[in-house]
Amino acid sequence: MDSEVLSGQLHANAIDVVHENARLDHNIVVVNTCGFIDKAKEESVNTILQQVDLKKRGRLDKVLCYGLFE
Repeated sequence: MDSEVLSGQLHANAIDVVHENARLDHNIVVVNTCGFIDKAKEESVNTILQQVDLKKRGRLDKVLCYGLFE
């Protein structure tokens, strides 16, 4: 699913969307992954691991990941 489509669906359901983690007061993170380009795959995995670490430390309630990996 395209990030813009997901963002539009969330907005339509009155859910605020902030790109990147510029704000520190969020409680749910959605990571859109890409698995076709090695550099993007590495970045996706690192981002997921960072967000999971924040969840383990109680700074996030949920980490949701979607996208494609080869």
